[in-house]
Amino acid sequence: MRVLVTYGRHSKTLSAVRSIGGSRREVIVSDSMRSPLAAYSRYCSDSFVTASPKDRPDEFLREIEEASTKKAIDLLIPMDDPECDLLCKDENRARLKCPVALPSQEVYETARVKHRTIRLAQELGLRVPRSAIVEEPGRTREAAREIGFPLVLKPVRSSGSRGFMVLEGEKDLPKVPKVMDKYGTMLAQEFIPNGGSVGVSYLFNSGETRAVFSHRRLLEYPESGGPSIVRESIRHEEAEEAGLRLLQRMKWHGVAMVEFRIDSRNGKPVLIEVNPRFWGSLPLAIASGVDFPRLLCDMYEHGDVPVVSTYDMGVKCVNLLPLGMASIMASNGARRACDIARNAVRSGCFDVESLEDPMPTLGALISMFEYVGDKSKRETFFGREH
Repeated sequence: MRVLVTYGRHSKTLSAVRSIGGSRREVIVSDSMRSPLAAYSRYCSDSFVTASPKDRPDEFLREIEEASTKKAIDLLIPMDDPECDLLCKDENRARLKCPVALPSQEVYETARVKHRTIRLAQELGLRVPRSAIVEEPGRTREAAREIGFPLVLKPVRSSGSRGFMVLEGEKDLPKVPKVMDKYGTMLAQEFIPNGGSVGVSYLFNSGETRAVFSHRRLLEYPESGGPSIVRESIRHEEAEEAGLRLLQRMKWHGVAMVEFRIDSRNGKPVLIEVNPRFWGSLPLAIASGVDFPRLLCDMYEHGDVPVVSTYDMGVKCVNLLPLGMASIMASNGARRACDIARNAVRSGCFDVESLEDPMPTLGALISMFEYVGDKSKRETFFGREH
C-alpha cells in the first residue's frame, strides 16, 4: 500500500509517517515548504513540494492529482485544515485516482464549521457554551449583552489558537474589527472557567466506533490557551460518551478529535469543537497503544479493523521541538524551562526526538532557526495545535 500524507512540516505528520512506514507501507510526504520535518524520517520513501493549498488551491489540487496518478497512490491522508477543506469536496475527490481519508463533504462541514457543531450538540442535549454568530464587529456588543463578559471570540472556521481572543469587558471591543478583518465571521461564546482541557480521539468506520483515546493537556503555549507542550493519557468516560454521541449522529467515517473544556465550577466537560482530521497530540496516542494512522490504513486496505478500547494510562509525551523551545524563548522562559525539563525527564516520550529515527531532530532544529527569524512564518511553525 502506498500512502500520501500532506503537511509534512508538522510533528503529527512525522508520527503518522513513522507509524505507517513501520507497518511496511510506502509513505510519501508533501508540503509547500522544502525539506519538511517528516521528510527527514527514515520511514519516508519519497517527498515532493506543492503549492500552498491555502494561497494557491487550484495549483495544489493539480499537483496532488498528478502525484496520485504518477506515484500510484492507494490512500491520501490530508493532515491540515486547508487541504482537508479542499479535498473533502466531491468534485475535487473525483479528480483523484485514490480514496481520501475524510468523511463525506456534508459530514465534514458539520464538524468543520463551529456553530453547526454546537447546534447539533445542543440538539443532543450535550453541554456547550452559550453561543452567538458575529457577522460584523458591531454585533459583538449585542452578543456580549446576551452572553455576558468575559466573552470568547473565535473564527467559525479555524482550529487551535488562531484568531482566538477573550474580551474581558467593553474596553476590549475596539480590538474586534482588526481580528474580523483577518478571519471574517466569528463565533461568540460564553467563557468557561478553566478546570482543564480534555481531548477525545476516535476512529470510526461508517458510523461505528473502532478506537477511542483520551488525553489531557498539562502545559500549553501560550499558557492562556494554545497548542499542548505536555499531555497525558487518561480516561474520561463522560467526555468520551459525549463525543461518541455527537460523531455517531454525524455517521462519522475516519479519524476525529473532540475537544472539551472542564468547567471548574462543577467539573463537567463542555464541548468546544471537533477537529475533523489528525490532531497535534497524535504522538501521545500512538505511544499509549492506540496507533490511529496504522489503524486508519488497515481500515481502508482491509475494510475494517478490530475495536481498540484499552491503552496505557498515565503516559506523558512532550513537544520539545519546536513548541517547548518556543515557550522557553518567551518571557516566562526560566520557569517554563523547568516545567518542560521535569516532564521531559519523567516521560522519556517526545513528539520528534527518537533514537530509532534521529534525523527529524536535526530537521526540526534547522526549520526552527529558519522560521523563528521570520515573523511572518512564526504562526505557521509555532502557533498551531492541529
